[in-house]
Amino acid sequence: MNKKDFEKTHVELLHDIEELRRELAKQKTSRIQYERLAAAYAREQRQRQLSDALRMLSQIVSSTLELEKVLKVILTQLEPVVAYHRALVLLLAEGKLTMVAGRDTDAYAIEPFTIPATHYLLNAIVLDTKLPILVPDVTQEDRWETSNAMADIQSFINAPLLVQGQPIGLLAVGKRSGKAYTSEDTEAVFSFATQVAIAVRNAQLYTEIHEHTQRLTLLHEVSTALNSSLNLTDILTAGCKELVKHFPNCDHSAILRYEAHEVLGKVVAEYPTRGAVGMCIQLKGSGYSDYVTQNYKPLAIYDAQHDPRTELAWKGLRVAGIRSSLVVPLLVKGHFIGTVSLDTLNDMHTFETTEIELAQTVATQIATAIENAELYATVQQDLAERKRAEDQLKQYAAELEKSNAELDAFAHTVAHDLKTPLTALVGYSELLERRFMQMPSEKVHANLHTIARNSRRMTNIINELLLFASVRTMEDIKTGPLDMTDIVTEAQERLADMIREAHAEVVHPPAWPTATGYGPWIVEVWVNYISNAIKYGGQPEAGIAPRIELGSSNSNCELPIPDTSQSDSPADIAMLKSKIQHPEQITFWVWDNGIGLTPKEQARLFSPFTRLDQTRAKGHGLGLSIVQRIIEKLGGNVGVECIEGKGCCFYFTLPYNA
Repeated sequence: MNKKDFEKTHVELLHDIEELRRELAKQKTSRIQYERLAAAYAREQRQRQLSDALRMLSQIVSSTLELEKVLKVILTQLEPVVAYHRALVLLLAEGKLTMVAGRDTDAYAIEPFTIPATHYLLNAIVLDTKLPILVPDVTQEDRWETSNAMADIQSFINAPLLVQGQPIGLLAVGKRSGKAYTSEDTEAVFSFATQVAIAVRNAQLYTEIHEHTQRLTLLHEVSTALNSSLNLTDILTAGCKELVKHFPNCDHSAILRYEAHEVLGKVVAEYPTRGAVGMCIQLKGSGYSDYVTQNYKPLAIYDAQHDPRTELAWKGLRVAGIRSSLVVPLLVKGHFIGTVSLDTLNDMHTFETTEIELAQTVATQIATAIENAELYATVQQDLAERKRAEDQLKQYAAELEKSNAELDAFAHTVAHDLKTPLTALVGYSELLERRFMQMPSEKVHANLHTIARNSRRMTNIINELLLFASVRTMEDIKTGPLDMTDIVTEAQERLADMIREAHAEVVHPPAWPTATGYGPWIVEVWVNYISNAIKYGGQPEAGIAPRIELGSSNSNCELPIPDTSQSDSPADIAMLKSKIQHPEQITFWVWDNGIGLTPKEQARLFSPFTRLDQTRAKGHGLGLSIVQRIIEKLGGNVGVECIEGKGCCFYFTLPYNA
């Protein structure tokens, strides 16, 4: 080949090489563009997949409040977007992380656990920074700490669950093998963590609302039950019943009231009844009692039958079958008045914080109800005492009014009845003083007799007034069995002159029943009744002398009806007997043969200083009033029954001698 041809060929080759280079550059550019398009497509597909998954999750989260169900769906939907072998959801509460959901694609078991929030450094960093952490290869990460939950994981993402910018937990995913996680995977997990946080928060809000509603319902029903009665026992039993009703884990409730400066406690109410009411419990040295009273806080006891703090009550707890117990203090204005307990009978139970708080709220209501019931009882007692004081005041006022009336009558009696004999006494005394030497002896003797008679009359009036006053004032009377034969005999001896002057006949049975009373006073009763019968008995204008019949309901002496005629039927006599006889007491009576009294006149009897017949009887009208006061003081009654034109039956009753 000549030089010219060689050059020509060389130029063509260079040209071909250049064309080839341009073609290669063009293909390279096309490949880069393809790769970019493929990557963009992949990203778009991934983003669409993530968007679709998040949209579906949003619908699921909005459609149910069952946290367990929502978390299970979220973890299932996460796997196609971010491949994992294990995924965990941990919630933060009181400085601790608790696993609430987990999924393992190889079906390995995941045991629930609770750990301190700062136990693992990566967890603490995520909660502090509120940002996710990517660990592409755990073997190259110094901060990685092997845990049981992620023991065989090679690549790891940990994202915070944020609610209003505050962490409430973590979403952790990990791979055992395969391609390491990337930042895009981290963003996807973080997005899913947002849905988890929303689901958790919705469930928490629902739980809070549900618990709040339950709390309001319980408080309303407890308040209704506590206000349904004013009886303290009913109130406390109702409170126990409502607690058992609204705490499904509890089978029994009891209220213990502290006594004797918190040394002893007494069970005052329970529901259902297990025989604990009335049981006394030693409080001093009791661990649970010391804790409650010293800390002002409830105490939850898991194993009540073996816990050292309840040792003093083991026997009673075992008899009642109580397994677990929540003891809540009852406080009134900061002062302990007792405790209310919630108990389980079948299984032991760990009381949750919400249960304890709710029980405290109910305990406050019960303590307030106890205070109100006791205040009501105190007010009622004060009102009753005030009513008694008012009644006593009214009684005192009535007695004062009566005393004033009696004093007025007394003044009138003294002025009238004492004036006559006193005038005679003074007149005859002055007459003797002036004319003693000139008067014949028989005249002097007659005047002295008149002076003596009027003096005795004044003495009798004064003695009866003193007796009337003494009956009112004497409180302690020594009563005993009465020998009525001796008493009636003494009364007749005192009235011997009066009986003789009136030519009266006094008839009485040979024996008397034994009653209980005060002898000296009963003598006065018979004296007054018999003298009254002598004064008003008989019919002087017809020449009929007084005839007085004495008797009793237990003697063989029949109730006499003088001059019984056909007009007095046996039925009338039987009715008269029934009026004066008292089956629970002995009736003593005096029947005269006078003209009797009208109903209007009978109504005025037994009033102090009252006389019905000023022409036939001279006296001051004190006798029957004295009789009434004596007999009522001794627990009996007085009365009179008359048949007009045929006399009157004056009677009094006394208790049987026991």
